[in-house]
Amino acid sequence: MRRFLLSLAIACSMGALFSMQASIEKSYPNQFLVSWSEVPGAVHYDLYANGEAMARVDGAVLSHSVGSNDKPLFSNRDYTLIVAARDADNRDLDAIALKGTTGTWSGSYRWTNTTGDDNKGRCTMIHYVLDDRPEGMVIQSELPGLGLQVVSPMPVSDSWTKFEDPSAEVYRANSVIFNTTNFKPSKFKVEAIEQDASGVTDILKTKAMSFTFTTTSYYRLIVDEDGRRCVLFSTKGSGLAATGIFKNPDDRWDGAFCVPEE
Repeated sequence: MRRFLLSLAIACSMGALFSMQASIEKSYPNQFLVSWSEVPGAVHYDLYANGEAMARVDGAVLSHSVGSNDKPLFSNRDYTLIVAARDADNRDLDAIALKGTTGTWSGSYRWTNTTGDDNKGRCTMIHYVLDDRPEGMVIQSELPGLGLQVVSPMPVSDSWTKFEDPSAEVYRANSVIFNTTNFKPSKFKVEAIEQDASGVTDILKTKAMSFTFTTTSYYRLIVDEDGRRCVLFSTKGSGLAATGIFKNPDDRWDGAFCVPEE
């Protein structure tokens, strides 16, 4: 496979040998929209990003995404894209290479609750500001009484922090928005922060009364059908938290909050 891709890349660089034309129509943070000219006899087209096979499409298709919400590319990164035309016997007919750079997730995102189901007035709006840095994503959230505060990443620690501790004000303000129960946590700790091309995952442990439970918050970064960047936020919990988390009353997103760019 490596030898094949190397040969294909070398051939693509020799533009005079090929008649195929292609262009990047749109660059998103996690994908490119690519179009190309028809190659006679092509049964399918194979798409690659930096040597990795991304998609195979029918020969009648002349545009497609390289990368997707389900198979995302990394943001702010240079890519070499290859479109290869092949016949029914998988023989190369033509190919072309393109250079592109994915976009950024940095920006302001806002969701407004237009329903009467708002967790007793505590979840009427969600506002995130993302800073897509080379070393990782920083997410700020507009919190009641505090304004914009960093909610991810929070410091990972093996030690518990008391819920009423002054250092826990961001955690308290953020938890109020989504806590539907009357239970007040006694302490918490951040167990892990995971980041990849698809987004950010925060894993926290919380104690309430004699119970200990885990909550996992997902900030999945997607491009919607209208081409808008969105933060798809959801939280899942174990034990007491499993049923005590406020979910999006709009059931199109299966309880997650689809927060689009402003």
